[in-house]
Amino acid sequence: MPKQDSMNQADKPKDTRQVQVGNTVTHKVFLEVIQDVGEGNTLKDTLKKHRIKERSWFYYMEAAPQAEVELLTQARLNQADSLFERAIQVIDKIESEEVNPQAGKAMLDGLKWATAKLKPAKYGDRVDYHVNHTIDIGSNILQARERILSSSSQRLKSKPMINVTDPIGGVKALEGGGEPNKKDK
Repeated sequence: MPKQDSMNQADKPKDTRQVQVGNTVTHKVFLEVIQDVGEGNTLKDTLKKHRIKERSWFYYMEAAPQAEVELLTQARLNQADSLFERAIQVIDKIESEEVNPQAGKAMLDGLKWATAKLKPAKYGDRVDYHVNHTIDIGSNILQARERILSSSSQRLKSKPMINVTDPIGGVKALEGGGEPNKKDK
């Protein structure tokens, strides 16, 4: 009997992907995963399809070169666009009455949430008001200073300043010829 079982296993064609992947991820399989994710499939389902343990994927991505990390990031952004297209299809199905409107709304809410998380700049609800542009205001400040100095010098010419010596505090300047506060001695 054991001989017959081994024959059946030998007669079966080997799944090269399973042998190729094992507990590690090869570059070829990585690219297949990236393509599937970019087409809108979830990463979890894609890893399951390729028989990759999530832990193996994590370790692969930890040691992956920056170019591969950027590929995955771009695939996730493409996934958001694919989910948006699916949302449009759901809307079409609701309009053609293929799907119950309440069930369609639930699907749309889920797709809307997922697209907003994957690509918040495009599909998110929040509006970002942060400005990342720098403006040189040095010349404006210089012009403002010149205006202040010219107006203050004109005021000084129109109103004479009187220096009054205070025996305790030193020199006080009074505008318009007023008198200093007299202190009791």
